[in-house]
Amino acid sequence: MQNKISIQANLGNVQYRTALSNGKHTLLADEPESEGGLATGPTPDELLAMALAACTSITLRMYSQRKNWDLGEIAVAVDMQRREDGSAVFERKITFEKKPDAATCERLMIVADKCPVHKTLSHVNTIISSLQTAL
Repeated sequence: MQNKISIQANLGNVQYRTALSNGKHTLLADEPESEGGLATGPTPDELLAMALAACTSITLRMYSQRKNWDLGEIAVAVDMQRREDGSAVFERKITFEKKPDAATCERLMIVADKCPVHKTLSHVNTIISSLQTAL
């Protein structure tokens, strides 16, 4: 396996508010008030959609810089909708401040699909879980 990422999630005594940490950065996840949470952070699904949007914009910036293409600001909007079977549909809209020509746009769409989060979401994944007896 490559690029192992380790995340720690701790849910204390405040309903659904969960502190997430990678050892360097900490952020909160929560559920909306309508679901019994306090809305102190994005929901887990929102974090997933945010990861796709961030990865897409970063991948496009890295590629455009290597090609010396000035795209200006890159905006990525992601709408996520869960299906009844548990799968999800992600609608991703990419906008460049400085619109490239048609051939460049076509290449950038191919590059967007190569962002690591897109590739992960597009494949069958494996989750291996274990239960630890104490913190």
